[in-house]
Amino acid sequence: MIWYRKALGEYSKKTLISTGVLLAILLAMSVIQLMNGTQLEWKSISPVDKPDIFARVLYSALTFVTIGAFLYFIRFYQLLSLIYGRNRRGYREMKKFIWAILLLFMFFVLVPAGVDALNAVVSFLYNIVLFLVYVSPVVFLGTVVIVVAIVYRRLSSANR
Repeated sequence: MIWYRKALGEYSKKTLISTGVLLAILLAMSVIQLMNGTQLEWKSISPVDKPDIFARVLYSALTFVTIGAFLYFIRFYQLLSLIYGRNRRGYREMKKFIWAILLLFMFFVLVPAGVDALNAVVSFLYNIVLFLVYVSPVVFLGTVVIVVAIVYRRLSSANR
């Protein structure tokens, strides 16, 4: 397995599991609130946390498959090699410098924007589910049962 696929797969599984557990807890809390008679109010939640700066493998993998792949595609590194000519040391140092800038850009700009967008989507979906629980718990439970049955059937047919 290629190193960046392994890193991205590991971090995405951890994020999905923690987000799923948190949303299940929030759904249980919303059902309890419904039973207690608390009124529906739109809430903004942020279940997806931004990884810390020490997850260098994650940022390196994200940079490699996004910006790095784009720079390779437009042949930026060949141009850089032509500029430096036979000075391989200067070429490698400039490549390291560019990679460090790309990692910082990924950490300070792209990942926070992605996490904010993901949190907005999850928050919206959570509030829609909460609304369905408040409007009609029977319709909500029926929908959940149908979706789980469809997903189970597809997963069981895919494993054959």
